[in-house]
Amino acid sequence: MTRLVVLDTNILVSAGLTQGPPAQLVNRVLRRELAMILCPEVLREYLEVMHRPKFAKAGFPPGWLDRLLGLTVRLPMDPPAWPLPIPDPKDGVFLSLAQFSGAALVTGNLKHFLLEVRAGVKAFAPVDFLAKLAGPEPPNGR
Repeated sequence: MTRLVVLDTNILVSAGLTQGPPAQLVNRVLRRELAMILCPEVLREYLEVMHRPKFAKAGFPPGWLDRLLGLTVRLPMDPPAWPLPIPDPKDGVFLSLAQFSGAALVTGNLKHFLLEVRAGVKAFAPVDFLAKLAGPEPPNGR
């Protein structure tokens, strides 16, 4: 069974800089072990961030970016706006996308996605999501 995942932008940035858990998640999408969900707003953010001049010296955008984006499940429209207040309102689209698609949200900044405003969205730090994938049960979030 392929698991659906929404990756916060910081996961893609980290995957481009290191070989840690975020890179392992990107590799799982590239191997089609995970199905990554996108909507137009998240795609715009990915492209804007990954093409920032400050990342150019680190070899950005990474060579895998086009392939990764080509393997995503893309919604033709953005999901409804997130109705609850969160620390960074721009992050609401990630919660909305995860809720709308039934996907898990993986982020390097769980503090931006407080449990009390997730409305049932399952959110994970990269290392925790990888541990859940390795376990006998599907991820449940925390």
